[in-house]
Amino acid sequence: MRAIRVIRRRERKVLPIPDGLTPVCIIVYLALFFIWDQATSFPYNLVALRILFLAGLAIVLLARHRSAEIRHYFIGRLVPIGSILKLGGMLAEFWHPFFLTSARQFFGQCIVAPVNEEIVFRGVFVSVLLQHLPRQPWLAILVSALVFASVHSLSDRYGAADLNSLLSLLLLGGALGWIFAETRSVPFCILCHALWNLFAFVPVFHLK
Repeated sequence: MRAIRVIRRRERKVLPIPDGLTPVCIIVYLALFFIWDQATSFPYNLVALRILFLAGLAIVLLARHRSAEIRHYFIGRLVPIGSILKLGGMLAEFWHPFFLTSARQFFGQCIVAPVNEEIVFRGVFVSVLLQHLPRQPWLAILVSALVFASVHSLSDRYGAADLNSLLSLLLLGGALGWIFAETRSVPFCILCHALWNLFAFVPVFHLK
């Protein structure tokens, strides 16, 4: 909370809100997601989709002579070094030899997913929604959380609907949306997302 207040207090007045994209980009992404998810099955296929999607957005902004907005959508505000050290220390405390046997899963869940998803879902989508719903930020955050949850698996290993997964994803999407709305910092959201995934990744016996 203190880190959020620091970012908001120090930089909110100097960072303009980008307006080069519209909610259409969210609809386009969802359409691409459902087509891509059915048509591909290679490892990190959704990561590849998001990279291509971001590359497409960058091309659109460049074509509109809005290259400066790429930084606002993809990065936003930089994180105060103190916040990085604190969260980095928390991550380091949970390091365990177990990770050595699950390095690929750890890399995917705690590094690739947070970076890849936060740029798209918070940096781009929440920014776009806040721009078009300036008086209803709660609605922008809610819509972004619903979009975030909709592109994740919501079924258990038996194929049945998993209400716990839905609630967890809505909570995470809403919390990260609020954090971004308050800080406008993609890197800070990445750190928070990584920490969330780490708690889910660490074996239960290690938390006891």
